[in-house]
Amino acid sequence: MSFPVEILTLTANALEFACLSQGNGPLVVLLHGFPDRADSWRPVMEGLANAGFRAVAPYMRGYYPSAIPVDGDYRMPTLGRDAIAIARALLNPGETATVVGHDWGATAAFAAANLAPDVYTRLCALAIPHPRIVNPSLELIRRAPHFALFQLGPYARWYTRRNNLAYIAYLYRYWSPTWPDPSEHIRAIQEDFRRPGRLEAALSYYAQISDSLRRNEANRAIRAITSQPTLLLVGDDDGALRYATDFKGIEECFTGPLEIVHVPKAGHFVAAEQPEAVLAALVPFLRR
Repeated sequence: MSFPVEILTLTANALEFACLSQGNGPLVVLLHGFPDRADSWRPVMEGLANAGFRAVAPYMRGYYPSAIPVDGDYRMPTLGRDAIAIARALLNPGETATVVGHDWGATAAFAAANLAPDVYTRLCALAIPHPRIVNPSLELIRRAPHFALFQLGPYARWYTRRNNLAYIAYLYRYWSPTWPDPSEHIRAIQEDFRRPGRLEAALSYYAQISDSLRRNEANRAIRAITSQPTLLLVGDDDGALRYATDFKGIEECFTGPLEIVHVPKAGHFVAAEQPEAVLAALVPFLRR
């Protein structure tokens, strides 16, 4: 059966979000990362719809065509509250949802799961470890220098924009070296980042990392141990993060069941590169 993709606009956490929606059934919210957009979830959305779920993929705050927040807030707890508010806007009373996130979307998914376990009763994260074990190091900066680059304000924006946003294309190919042809995804996000304020918004996620690491109640909550059943998908060819080092201690971050799936022939953009492998793990996880 074929389900059409609908475009929804809803207000959540005092911000207007554009979302892709497909299918009917239990709600699965899919959150994209950087440099990416909701459309990269389309193959996974179609598979989820055919499996009896409703898949909704919002364009994250600041990403076109969702709104750019006037207050410039892109902190981790705020991303989690966005995901919670989106689910609450879509759920009927008494219903719960699953949150699936990649890259910054995974960070938002961890935050949402910890802040509202009554809303999100299952969690799937792609390519990113639990915030509890994310610790900056010289080795991580060496392999992922964009974390440092994007702290540099005007220089970061200039460097990313130069040569027709060539750095965006470089990141796709560096993070996913075995992806045969990411050119369609690269062109789409480069077009979005040429729109006024959109690149600044995306880079602000990184610029506000230090704020999200401060010791306060919300930040402690997102770094707390997660209780929900969790599926973690990791690409074997990820050029940015290494499972052996960057995910060390991941098992200690959960009290609920944890399933870890290594996806061959996939780099950082696991869902876009290997949607069938993602669905092969995700659909059974959702049905258990």
